[in-house]
Amino acid sequence: MRKAWLATLALTTLFLPAVARAQTTAPEAPASPKVRWALDGSITGAAVLGTALASLIPVDTSTRWQRELLPFDRRLEGRTSASAAKTSDILAAVDVIMPLGLLLGQGGMNEAYGKRALLYGETVSVSLVLNGVTKYLVGRPRPYVYSDDARVQEYAQSQGKDSHLSFYSGHASTTFAASVAGAYLFAQNTTDKRARATVWGFELALAGATANLRTRAGKHFYSDVIVGALVGAAVGFAVPRLHGGPKVRLSAAEWVAIGTAPVAGVAIAQLLPAKADLTVPLGAVVLPWATPSGGGLMLARVF
Repeated sequence: MRKAWLATLALTTLFLPAVARAQTTAPEAPASPKVRWALDGSITGAAVLGTALASLIPVDTSTRWQRELLPFDRRLEGRTSASAAKTSDILAAVDVIMPLGLLLGQGGMNEAYGKRALLYGETVSVSLVLNGVTKYLVGRPRPYVYSDDARVQEYAQSQGKDSHLSFYSGHASTTFAASVAGAYLFAQNTTDKRARATVWGFELALAGATANLRTRAGKHFYSDVIVGALVGAAVGFAVPRLHGGPKVRLSAAEWVAIGTAPVAGVAIAQLLPAKADLTVPLGAVVLPWATPSGGGLMLARVF
């Protein structure tokens, strides 16, 4: 999983020059968000440290829940798909990295970009620490834990604590936090409503697809990804908004993108093949890539 993330991040970086060519900045540069480098940097660092320390919280890995949070969660018990899990990892990586490229394309490597990049990192870090602490305290078994297949049970045992970190979905919360924060910070720095709607739509579609694939992978229940999406979106809006900067007045097209893109992402992900497997062979996948001025495809290696 870590190799898949690293490979995707490296490949994504190759496309940043194309993103940088998108001319979407306003004629007059708007005021930057209010950032205190020491304070916001410390908050980001503390959140990262807190996420790491959360792993020290003990988790009971010997039990299965007798009741689920939502009635329709039951239909996911026993589900397993490493193929869907790997695809969700790659989509999540693209979703998280893309806003940094888009922000860079609005004015290059300057102080304003540094402030927005720090706020973006702070948002993702806060989302991660909230998710990490909650996961370890709740200790909810993942759907695949309920499988009676001996191979799946052996896999669950090999995962240790991770097999009981289902609530709530870190992939969903992280991607929705990244999507909302990235699109919001992008919107603060441009008056191009078409470009803004494109960013909102593409980012949230990736987040919706990622969340759906986590349920198809047997990594999370429906309630996990629903809560993750809501918490992530709230953090993604709150952190940048609390730091001020230009007010974002959304156009009708942006509201349509915000409302429909996650649903479209879920629908598209539902059409993707997801085998009931435990391992994924070496291979590559082709993923969509979009910028305000165009789009294309990117090749990502799966390890």
